Amino acid sequence: MKRLFVILVLLITPLLAQVPKGADQNAALRYWNAFAQMKDEAVTSGDEAKHLEEVAKGIVPWDEAAVGKLLDENAGAVATMVHGTTFPYCDWGIDYWGNDEHLVAASPIPNLLRGRVLARLNVLTARRLAMQGKSREATDHL
Repeated sequence: MKRLFVILVLLITPLLAQVPKGADQNAALRYWNAFAQMKDEAVTSGDEAKHLEEVAKGIVPWDEAAVGKLLDENAGAVATMVHGTTFPYCDWGIDYWGNDEHLVAASPIPNLLRGRVLARLNVLTARRLAMQGKSREATDHL
């Protein structure tokens, strides 16, 4: 009898723990992975971040030696982010519209900072590709 009970539990448990439809297509998981791959902790704030923002906007001339090295180090993170943009579903796991107001107030603000840095890296990558005459690839990034 115990053996039958264990077998039933093992058969029923996976049915109760089903993943929501589309969760395997969750872009947020790719963005989390991209954040984890980033190697630019030093450029999230301060003068270097300001300089990179100005380079991204075209205010400051391109410096391949400095910016190119940073982009090469973060190419994997940018590629993961770009791949994430192809997914139709994005759920960060926070109930913004529900009754959990404290979750919204305590939302993972580091995501916002890392997202901004990753977006800047993506714009710089697109600018670099455009300067190399690869306008199609640059457009794909944007």
